[in-house]
Amino acid sequence: MPVIRTTTPILACVLIAGLATACGDSESGAASAADSPVTIMVSGTLSSPNLSYPQTATGALAAAQAINKAGGIDGHPIKVVQCNDQLNPSTALACVRKAAREKVVAMVGGIDLFTAQLWPTLKTAGIPWVGIDVISADQATNPMSYPMTGGTVTGFYQAGRLAVQKGGKQVAIVKHENPQATFVAGLIAAGVTSAGGTVAGQIVSKIGNSDPAPAAAQAIGKRPDAIACACNAGDGARILKAVRQAGFSKVFTAGYPTLLETDIQNLGRLADNTYTPSDIADPGDPKAAMFFTQMRDYDPKARRDGISAGAWLGTYAIAQVLKGQTPLTSATLIRRLNTVPAIATHGLTGGSISFAKPGPLPQYPRITDPYVIDYVAADGKRTPVSTSFVSVYGGE
Repeated sequence: MPVIRTTTPILACVLIAGLATACGDSESGAASAADSPVTIMVSGTLSSPNLSYPQTATGALAAAQAINKAGGIDGHPIKVVQCNDQLNPSTALACVRKAAREKVVAMVGGIDLFTAQLWPTLKTAGIPWVGIDVISADQATNPMSYPMTGGTVTGFYQAGRLAVQKGGKQVAIVKHENPQATFVAGLIAAGVTSAGGTVAGQIVSKIGNSDPAPAAAQAIGKRPDAIACACNAGDGARILKAVRQAGFSKVFTAGYPTLLETDIQNLGRLADNTYTPSDIADPGDPKAAMFFTQMRDYDPKARRDGISAGAWLGTYAIAQVLKGQTPLTSATLIRRLNTVPAIATHGLTGGSISFAKPGPLPQYPRITDPYVIDYVAADGKRTPVSTSFVSVYGGE
């Protein structure tokens, strides 16, 4: 008995074989997990003179912070590294090569204009892109792409439908000069056609154009019942203002976040009769409180939109599908992403996500969430047209 009373806990582990393994594994296992982070890379255009989406990084960082506070992925913290492509294709490729060298588990979130050039490197490295915000056809078709929302596909397709449903059959489209805008304008046109309308014409307004008045005049000259904008944030507000100041008071549509709440507020009555379908829930929806709360906790000034939501959801998806798995590698992640029947979206979208089978649009099989909420602007406020998600391809 005296020996037992004076034995330390460490010596007890040595003396009792059954406990020795348990004591050693518990301490070294916890330390090992904490020292072995699951590294993800946030890339895309985080900042540039013409386009900047810093909320991508904020979305991933907010999710990682919350997940790590809750114990990470089986004790392994999520580490977020950032690489800004600066709207430069060479820099974008350098970011992907860096990800391959550092053996990141996944690229997460982001607006990236150069992915068509990046997929071969990502495929060779075996790195998936989770939660990417789809702005081009390759991002909606490549098997290494795992978008967590409908992105531009659903938002701008619905913008075309709403232009007809709320305006009329003749729809003019204002777009930018780059390939992504051509893709988006095509989505709008497809939506117009699906709703029984006709594209009256497509007018180009260059990215960053400080004077879109000539483009607005050309669009109005097509005598449309509605004008839809295949344009970026910032440009969208300028184009809408130019259209309204030129006397066009009919329906104007664009996929969110072309027009942010702050744009609607700043434009006031000029934004009336403007429809902006969104692929994520309204900030006031209690089912989506987890996202909006965590974003606010991380950065009260952060943009809580579809772009930050994609990165946030992508980070959570990685944590969900890797839980309980070994090894925590890109190969394991891809296998799980391709087989898990339901990936939670925490109330942010119209339903759960699954890449176990193609999405509802044959030409865009990576888009598995076809749901949006329609919004309309009036008196400087953006409010939901309905309280529930609707499928852009018909039905609830």
